[in-house]
Amino acid sequence: MNKQLTTKSEFSPYSNLTPKEYLGLVQTVNINSTSYLKDFFSGLPFPSSSMCLVTTGSDGKLERHTQSKTELIVIENSQYDGISLDLVDYIGNDEFRRLFVTRDGLPETKSLDSEVPISYVFRDGNTIYPDRILNSTSVFGDQELFDQVRLATIREMSGDSRLSKHIRGHMEDQLRNYKKSMQTGVVRGMPVFDVKNGVQFYNETDIPKLDQYGFKLAFLRAVQRKLDLITANSIKEEKLSKEIVQTFPTSTQRRLDFLVKFGKISDFMADEVTIAYAWFLQQYHAGQQIFKDTQEPVILPFDKQPFMKHARVIESFTRC
Repeated sequence: MNKQLTTKSEFSPYSNLTPKEYLGLVQTVNINSTSYLKDFFSGLPFPSSSMCLVTTGSDGKLERHTQSKTELIVIENSQYDGISLDLVDYIGNDEFRRLFVTRDGLPETKSLDSEVPISYVFRDGNTIYPDRILNSTSVFGDQELFDQVRLATIREMSGDSRLSKHIRGHMEDQLRNYKKSMQTGVVRGMPVFDVKNGVQFYNETDIPKLDQYGFKLAFLRAVQRKLDLITANSIKEEKLSKEIVQTFPTSTQRRLDFLVKFGKISDFMADEVTIAYAWFLQQYHAGQQIFKDTQEPVILPFDKQPFMKHARVIESFTRC
């Protein structure tokens, strides 16, 4: 049986804040975390021209919960190939694994000179997420190198080449899968929420296909991927320039505001989606918090009325 998030006398950000208040709190915490990482990496004994370190995923979007590890990408300068190994050795293998997401003990690495597209995660052609660069934040190193990689990613996702079409097609497939999960409450065969019983499931295991991430891989990812597709298609249709997109914000809320400014979505829709997104993020983080405290599978009740209201908003946004 799950522990409660609060007693009657305790304050809980998951129940005592409105969704927009919670989103503001999470963004502030993540901004502070980014500042800490910049200080942490400032003492690295590597020339800043050798690489650029960026945070991505929920760190880049300013919405990471402390249950999640920081996702770090190393952008290598071709003159300093292998800098990732030096970075891990300097920080220490065990400490690096404790702090950051790794694969085979190393962070994700990207390079402008690689034949592997930047949008491929850990160089895996079956895992395509250009937003990992678009939503990333530099915390150390060569800013010009970061700008070049970001612009190259924008070109990858918005061009007319076979690769660009493949990337956009993959993103569209992802959105379809997220929308299906919004309807079924199931991701990769595992239940992540149950509307009938009004519960969300959260669990992390040693077998990734058995993990349950609540609302994350349905409602949250659906909004993120829809924003990516609006951006890619707007560039392709020359309604947004690559240079403008290169400077756009990384958080979901600010990206919505950015697209309002350029007439891609309405003020009303952006406000509605922001609140809906914040509600699902708050509920998802509540499940993460219980798991962090108990290290046991979480079954967390949610209020069906706001669920239905916010689900309709995201369904409408991802349909248009």
